[in-house]
Amino acid sequence: MKNRLRSWNALVVAAALCAGTPARAAPPVEKRTIKLPVVVSGVSATKARVVLEQAYAAIGIEVVLVNMPGERALIESTRGAMDGEIVRTALVEQDYPQLLRVPVPLYFFSISTLVRNEAGAIAPSLEEAKTMRRVGVVRGLKATEITVRGWDNLTVANNVETALKMLRAKRFDVLVAPTEATLASMRTHNLPDDAFKLRTVMTLPAYHYLNQKNAALIPAIGAELTKLKGKRASVLDGIEAAPPTRQSNE
Repeated sequence: MKNRLRSWNALVVAAALCAGTPARAAPPVEKRTIKLPVVVSGVSATKARVVLEQAYAAIGIEVVLVNMPGERALIESTRGAMDGEIVRTALVEQDYPQLLRVPVPLYFFSISTLVRNEAGAIAPSLEEAKTMRRVGVVRGLKATEITVRGWDNLTVANNVETALKMLRAKRFDVLVAPTEATLASMRTHNLPDDAFKLRTVMTLPAYHYLNQKNAALIPAIGAELTKLKGKRASVLDGIEAAPPTRQSNE
């Protein structure tokens, strides 16, 4: 009987102590974010950023965008300071195995050659460009860098804008660069549409990449992108083919 009383008294004391201790509020749930570098401009690249923001939002992740040059972006994304790359072609996998492809094409990326719009000038094929005296390429845009790798006639520019200025100033004879980023830079910096002659020489599917530390996200984000792609060749094709959403009058 005494043992029962002792046990009961102990329970009463414990309950009283608990009642006197204010309950601790649950710690706030930290919102998950993912940091991605913005490297190139252009209609497709801009649409791809919006698509990724929507796809990540669907799985509860906010995308934080950081502007940086292409070479710097690869340094940061391969070491994990950035969580991945918004869009790159599969050529990047040759040199950066730390980047893992989300295997759903976002859009198709094209490379062009550009020359000054002078009398008789014709934008060359890649084979023809290789034999020219001076060829320009933009540092950090790996699809173009890898395409011209090993050429002994290269002059490197830090960005597309600088490359276009160098081409106009006759610092090189032909520029090999991403088509959309080049056209976007021309518009942004008020260069006339007829300043250059352009020829598309290569088209490649472009993919979203994640640093290997984020490998667990690939199935979920891939599934969201696949929904948007549907039966089309790329995500942007799928979005453009989707019927407009009807608004209710209610």
